[in-house]
Amino acid sequence: MGKKKGKNKQKKQQGGNQNGSNSMQICGGSQNQLPSAVKKNLNAQKKEQKKKNKKDLKKQAKNNQCGGNKNKNKSNVPGFALKTSGERAVFVAPDDRGIERHWAVNAGNDAHDADISEILCDGTNVVYTLSRDKKIIHWLLEEKEPTLIADHLNLFGAPPASDNTATNSLFGGFNPTSTSSSSSASSSNVKKFHLKKQNAIEMPYPVWSALFSVGCLFVGLGNGTVKVFSKNSGDQFEFEAHTKRVSCIRRHEQTGIVITTDHGGALKCWKLQPQPDGKVQADCVFETELNAEVKTFHILQGCWLYIATAKGLFRLPLAQLETAKPEKLNSEGLNTLSPWNNEQYVICTTRAGEVQIFEVATGAKKHTVEAVGNMKNILTLDEVAGERVVCGHQDGKLSSFAVPNWQRQSGWRIIDKLQQSPVANVTCVRKIPSAPGVFVVGLQTGALQVWKYASAATNNAAAVQQAGMGAVVQQQQVQIPAQPVVVGAVQPVAPQQVAPQAPVPAIPNVGLVPTQQQQQLLQQQLQQAAQVPLPDDDDDDL
Repeated sequence: MGKKKGKNKQKKQQGGNQNGSNSMQICGGSQNQLPSAVKKNLNAQKKEQKKKNKKDLKKQAKNNQCGGNKNKNKSNVPGFALKTSGERAVFVAPDDRGIERHWAVNAGNDAHDADISEILCDGTNVVYTLSRDKKIIHWLLEEKEPTLIADHLNLFGAPPASDNTATNSLFGGFNPTSTSSSSSASSSNVKKFHLKKQNAIEMPYPVWSALFSVGCLFVGLGNGTVKVFSKNSGDQFEFEAHTKRVSCIRRHEQTGIVITTDHGGALKCWKLQPQPDGKVQADCVFETELNAEVKTFHILQGCWLYIATAKGLFRLPLAQLETAKPEKLNSEGLNTLSPWNNEQYVICTTRAGEVQIFEVATGAKKHTVEAVGNMKNILTLDEVAGERVVCGHQDGKLSSFAVPNWQRQSGWRIIDKLQQSPVANVTCVRKIPSAPGVFVVGLQTGALQVWKYASAATNNAAAVQQAGMGAVVQQQQVQIPAQPVVVGAVQPVAPQQVAPQAPVPAIPNVGLVPTQQQQQLLQQQLQQAAQVPLPDDDDDDL
């Protein structure tokens, strides 16, 4: 018996030596001399190598994938949502058929390369898009009849501007007579709105905020600088407002005071005055700290500051700005806020996905719309045609509410979700006042889309499909207080005494302290859409 066991043992050792030649080379000895710890390490290395090979194969297959992803979703991937039935973009909002897409352009040479931070309109069909890719693009909103099959499929895009006509001037490079809409030329059922690229200029730093007021474009940059471009005179200037990126810019219409905030929570009031040498001096007349990241703010009813921060909603009275303590209306982190119903109310969105409505005059919360599970954070919103509030979400979706009853109408995807990766956010939704029902959507990638809501009053089909959603209550005007308003250390000015009686000095005026005559001239110029090119500036060259 002992001899048989010895022979079997010897055969096993010989077989092990034949099959384990690689192990002998690695360890420098025979297999029967390897300790058990070394054997375990070798097995662990083999398993680790197999896992790595499988991971590389999956990664290569994912990169080569062109169509929809047929692999199972991994719920353990952070920020990855399980698949739903709506992973493809749609051109018409389901359950809210009055909303349809008219035009889209991809990120890149035809649009922007990074987040769309703001979309502005000057009161005509001129649209400005500003992005963190340091570019400001000047567009013209036009209406045309689709002639190609791609046009009917909403796939047409705006061609890039010609090198022969492009200039480094933001307000130059197009024919002013082309700004009028062609809606009366043919049937509105066939025509589609689109943006025609006119010009672009480049900023020295990323653009984080912007404002168009009294014929001037205010641009807040990432280094804390505010650049101002005058559309009427062609002048431009800049001033150092903050040391951090400028998160929001607003202008008080009655006093001409410009208010800015930065990413760190600083709030400043600026008095801009032309000087005899033709320059503009910016004097800081008030400064305070909110100790919270400021997302945005609005001046409402001419006498209230509503500020959306990462620590909640704050309210400040302008008349007691120097002495009043900010009133905290809620303690939830906010993404954005927007005036509603002629500034009687303000809409704010929380990071939890809720929509909250506050009364401006009292600061009381009037209504809350709960979040929906498959609709992530609302990053931006705007009121469209007085009947809808359109919201842009973090996961590449839009949603619509019927107002004033705030019934959720629809939620839909506007960009495809084909990969196991986060979808680009909707960063900006803005209506175009000159084209009722039209709103422009900006994406995190820099792409742009034009959508339109067909009001039930003008579209019988939409009225039939949306029957039962509730009648729209006519908006009521709010009486703005007639008492003088004080902003910081500025002399009190009553609303009826905005225009100074002193003669205006004969120096370049960028329209920041408007007189009555200048306001009338501004209205005439906006109607004629007069464009004056800006002077050459090395900082603004493309």
